[in-house]
Amino acid sequence: MKKLLLVASVTSAISLVNTAYAATNGTVNFSGKLTDQTCQVTLNDGSSASGTITLRTVSKLDLPNLNSTAGKTPFTLKITGCKASATAYGITAYFPNNENIYGKNLVNKATGTTAATGVSLQLLYTPNGTEKQIPLGWSSGQYEFQTIPANTTSATMNYAVRYVNTGGTGSVTAGKVTGVAIYELAYK
Repeated sequence: MKKLLLVASVTSAISLVNTAYAATNGTVNFSGKLTDQTCQVTLNDGSSASGTITLRTVSKLDLPNLNSTAGKTPFTLKITGCKASATAYGITAYFPNNENIYGKNLVNKATGTTAATGVSLQLLYTPNGTEKQIPLGWSSGQYEFQTIPANTTSATMNYAVRYVNTGGTGSVTAGKVTGVAIYELAYK
């Protein structure tokens, strides 16, 4: 009987040791932000936040090497109906990571034999007077925000799109290029 009790005690102790190393709980941290801004946005002074930007037609010879760019086409996002603030604040269009982005560029979504290859689309913005490439897919905290002065209820954010060689020297072929950019407004 003592041997049976000893074996049962040792077995129980070993079981407790094994379960002591198994994670039975953890911590999940969440963070967020509430804003009282409710700005409305329109693309190129249109009536909607969505639309199509038609890029200039350029020769594939204008994109000879990796990262060479051509065909810059400007567009705007007009912000209206913002709540007037007693202090200046920042605003930007944030482009979260999704299947349309690769390496901070918009992938060419055109397919088939009529699609261009070796080329993507690059977005630029001018938040406070200096044009920069938009860090597509990065968190909104890594964007530069355009400063909106105190007591201002509207603003125009200036952007541009251009072709970029992403395939290397001699890799660009002629054809269609399309891209999709999903954005949301972020405030600071």
